Amino acid sequence: NDFSKQNDNIHFKIIEKSTYPEVERLILEGNADCGFSIAPDNSNIDFISLINDDYYVVMPHNHPLSSYDSLNLAQLAEYPFIPPEEGIKNKNLADLISRMSMRRNLHTDTVDDSFTFSMVEKGWGITIAPYLIARLHSSNSSLEIRRLEGDYSRSMGIITHSNMNCFNQLKSFLEFSVAW
Repeated sequence: NDFSKQNDNIHFKIIEKSTYPEVERLILEGNADCGFSIAPDNSNIDFISLINDDYYVVMPHNHPLSSYDSLNLAQLAEYPFIPPEEGIKNKNLADLISRMSMRRNLHTDTVDDSFTFSMVEKGWGITIAPYLIARLHSSNSSLEIRRLEGDYSRSMGIITHSNMNCFNQLKSFLEFSVAW
């Protein structure tokens, strides 16, 4: 890609972590220079927003709500709800879910997207997920997604330690990422 050609002296080590707090911990401990995450609550971490990722309702194919182009919270209230993994890790979505008067289908929280979407696909309920995740899981399954009406989204971007003086290579990567 263009970044690699212009910066052949920069080497990446991809560290895959499943939770945003894990990524934040790596940065705060100095084990990573930057990471992709949602907007953090930690004042020791700087955040550069790249995209707003709207929340979508995920439902099985031919669900009664699938006839709508978008859905509001009131329309969801009568259907069993399966809390998504993102609702555990993301305070904004967790707050949204707690404000909703939804019937919980199970008295548990799922800790894995695949499990949540599999339950939805089997018709056990509906869920809410950020578009990037919902699209990924619905593309190869019998799931359908509809936009959730209102100002419901998560901000995704790059995080760095706030005390870190970004060296030139990291600054170059950050500038490339924002422009991309």
